[in-house]
Amino acid sequence: MLPSIYFILKRKNILILMLTAFLAVPGIFVGCSAGTGYSYEPPAFVISDSLPEEKQEKLREGIEQIFRENGGFSGVILVMQSENVIISEAFGITDFESESPNTIYTPFSIRYMTKIFTGAAILLLELDGKLDTSDTLDNFFNGHDNLEDVTVGDLLTMSARFGGYTPHLRMFVSEPDEVREMTALDLEPYVIKYWRGVALNPYASMDFWLLGRIIEQVSGMSYEEFIRTRIFEAAGMENSGFIGRYEMAMPLTIPFGYQDTWESMMSSEAFPFFIYYSIMGIVSSANDLNLWLSAFFGGELFPKYMLEQINNDRFNYGWVFQSGIWRRGGTGGPFGSHIIYDFDSDTRIIVLSNFATENREANYLARVIAEVLLDIQIQWVNL
Repeated sequence: MLPSIYFILKRKNILILMLTAFLAVPGIFVGCSAGTGYSYEPPAFVISDSLPEEKQEKLREGIEQIFRENGGFSGVILVMQSENVIISEAFGITDFESESPNTIYTPFSIRYMTKIFTGAAILLLELDGKLDTSDTLDNFFNGHDNLEDVTVGDLLTMSARFGGYTPHLRMFVSEPDEVREMTALDLEPYVIKYWRGVALNPYASMDFWLLGRIIEQVSGMSYEEFIRTRIFEAAGMENSGFIGRYEMAMPLTIPFGYQDTWESMMSSEAFPFFIYYSIMGIVSSANDLNLWLSAFFGGELFPKYMLEQINNDRFNYGWVFQSGIWRRGGTGGPFGSHIIYDFDSDTRIIVLSNFATENREANYLARVIAEVLLDIQIQWVNL
């Protein structure tokens, strides 16, 4: 039987203390913040004995330290090396209403990790012969000036500098009813006309928003339909969908400034999906992301030789290629996530969370796991 679980949360600037007890469900935990008057111990979790004892000890110490420093964790950690399961643990609950325990099959908002799926969609369209990275944007967006010098490749490396995500949020807060009635097609001319040059790599998120529009034009399918049929179904991903349309773990903590906007958006009957779209619109589980990594790097979606065009730039096709590994983070707002893949050892590190704070626990967890398993040092990159 597990000990009681404590939640110390800041919601609408009011500290709420919730005491919840669970019966024998392995791996359920959210720790309390320091200084609350409650003793804190990290949860028990299993690390495969296929690792040398020294690495097991370092891995456990690193994970427990992050739990202590950040007041707990709710989410999933899934680590694979080839077919060996190194860690497969779920912590915390999906939401306050049901108090259902998180599992490796629980869908989470993966936020900016959506970009790696958008990048994969472009790879598939390249394979189909329907576009080339040297194609300029005037081929896709008629009636706009100064697009003949911007290529699909510029969007993929986030060097076209189309805006950031902030304008999206501001639009919704200022005119929520008007925004709910908009579509991606309605927003497109504003992005092209006003948002170019207002962001620096790697924050030019609207570059990937425009890639979503290109995917729709070239494929003749909606962004959601293309991702679902060409990627989710092809990779066997059964617990993945799109935010606002798919049940998922809800945030347990929200950094100051996000609460009202998030609740307003998610309580809407007509969630404005185009706000998230091809930047951060995907919901997925740890188990599905493991399947996705196997399909993406295993040659199931496209020939392996096409991966060569990804790792020739630090930011490319939604990935960060650093220290010989592929990385993607999804920090910020009410969620945190991180995914790391090492091709040489077929190591897959997946961390998803609905307990994210400004401390970015998911990123720290993924990084410490990678550094122990792969014997590397990862330079922090704010993604």
